[in-house]
Amino acid sequence: MAILPNSASRDFPICRVPIIQSVPWFVNLILICDDLLLLAGRRRFGEARLLADGIVTTDEVAALKARSTAAARLARRATAKVTSLRRRIARRQRIAEWNRRGRWRPLIAIAAAKYGVSARGLHRMMMLESGGRRTAGTLYKGLFQYHPSTWRASWNPWRRQSIFDGWAQIRATAYAIRRGMGPSQWPNTYRMAF
Repeated sequence: MAILPNSASRDFPICRVPIIQSVPWFVNLILICDDLLLLAGRRRFGEARLLADGIVTTDEVAALKARSTAAARLARRATAKVTSLRRRIARRQRIAEWNRRGRWRPLIAIAAAKYGVSARGLHRMMMLESGGRRTAGTLYKGLFQYHPSTWRASWNPWRRQSIFDGWAQIRATAYAIRRGMGPSQWPNTYRMAF
């Protein structure tokens, strides 16, 4: 709640500003500052009257306006960050859901775009290697039929993930193809897919 001076009686009645519990404290500060400026400057007292009565000084009004502007800027930045984080979280949740359900096409499209390889070629190679089954294979395993020692090698940033994790295999394969490892890793299917 904000306190506004009453120019007639010089006491401090309470100005009721709704405090919103679900937003950060600085958003409430902005609402309070804006309400104070609105009430003090336009509705009831008028900035000139407050200044003339000696209730506030020009420095206090300028400081309040500066704080209000800074708080509004901070709120815009925080809102932009929250929006960005929400988008990133939603994207990761979609990716996890696609991986869980075995929907490989959107995951292949994301990895292909990131590493600059052909999504169609990557999908074709996956179908040739495993038929799109993440648990395919005995000696060679997963969507792209990696040997366990190849999967655990230092070239693979996802080597600590399960060899049966489809999203990890898709990213690792796109990364390997980008590095020029396609013909040596998949000597038969790489040429047919790409």
